Amino acid sequence: MIMANYSENPVDFLNAKKEKLAGVLTLPKYTTNLPAVIICHGFAKTKSDRKFVELSRFLADKGVASLRFDFSGHGESEGDFEKMTIQKESGDLAYAFGFLSKQKRINSSKIAIIGHSLGCVAAVSFQAQCQKANTLILLAPALQQKELISGWYSKKQIALCQKEKYADAPRGRIGLGYLEGALAFEWREIIEKIASPVLIIHGQKDEDVPLKYSRELFRAIKADKKLEIIETADHGLESYQAKRETLTYSYNWLKKKLL
Repeated sequence: MIMANYSENPVDFLNAKKEKLAGVLTLPKYTTNLPAVIICHGFAKTKSDRKFVELSRFLADKGVASLRFDFSGHGESEGDFEKMTIQKESGDLAYAFGFLSKQKRINSSKIAIIGHSLGCVAAVSFQAQCQKANTLILLAPALQQKELISGWYSKKQIALCQKEKYADAPRGRIGLGYLEGALAFEWREIIEKIASPVLIIHGQKDEDVPLKYSRELFRAIKADKKLEIIETADHGLESYQAKRETLTYSYNWLKKKLL
């Protein structure tokens, strides 16, 4: 039997609301002073998405630790999904960063953030405020929230949410706090504040967040940047080919910008 050369440890920590956030800390065995990444899932997703599990294990084999965690109101974490907002998720990420930085075997000066979809919004919001991460990897980023919301929801649905303070979406009930934050999110102002290198990975067949949005984002980034396009991938990046290319692009980038 082949033994894994990494360990996966359930962990938890508190956010600003004293809600317990659940995570998994994946550590290469027998080494210290480890570079690390924090993995941020997307809307109504969790840390246990297969691509995140495989990414954590792949990086561990390369000597990189990782923390993947559930935002409040998602997965195993405490909190109410309906109260999810961009600001709250950015705050959750700040507490995740603080937790990871304090782990004995982690090199706190070598931490990157990998986000998917809405998780990218939390990542850039956090980084714009504190510039703590060495680099960002954005998978199918959904930064243009205002434009995307207009495509995802009808004017009638938006008006109803503003009246009733919530809207029922296919993957859960969203609150007015998220909607208002998304419609007010000035992504260009935030992305201009990012000084760290940024890698964008996007699927050619993404229908939820079309590739044109990542091309627009790429042009707006002033820092060191790269855009990788996976021809066969949709928004989830869950196909075998999409996961394989995501792993390769991510590690090659981290090797240059983090390790």
